[in-house]
Amino acid sequence: MKKGQNIYENEQNLPKIELWSNDSAGLILPIKSGVWISNQVGGYSCNQHGLEGTFVPIGWRLECLNREFTETKYGGWCDSGIDAETANLIDAWTLAGCHNRHDDIPFKVNRRRLNECQEAWIWVTLATNTYRALNFAGFKGDAILTWPNSD
Repeated sequence: MKKGQNIYENEQNLPKIELWSNDSAGLILPIKSGVWISNQVGGYSCNQHGLEGTFVPIGWRLECLNREFTETKYGGWCDSGIDAETANLIDAWTLAGCHNRHDDIPFKVNRRRLNECQEAWIWVTLATNTYRALNFAGFKGDAILTWPNSD
């Protein structure tokens, strides 16, 4: 990515898949795919972010995520970063919490990018052992954890 480039803009006018009506959580893997994957994010702000890549559903139940971003702490207005406490909660859910289908999902919230996160758009870093938990292999690095926006 070039310095100053807005990664959220589809400047290449790639074919686009919108996740707005998707009803589960998943990961957007930012790879050269020729397809723009976008979602409405940021709670009531209704921002529209996207990346060139591919979408991998992870089958999470959404109660924990929705509760964290719509109740007291953010009140549905999480559009300008998350804090370490929220990152720690999401990390705990990836291990075994919130009745999710997979235990030991191999990613953690990327602490260097907390200020770029918002509801339904969380930067995570994938470990190398993704196949056992997520049924895809060969990808390591940053990805986006996304789910239906709560607006």
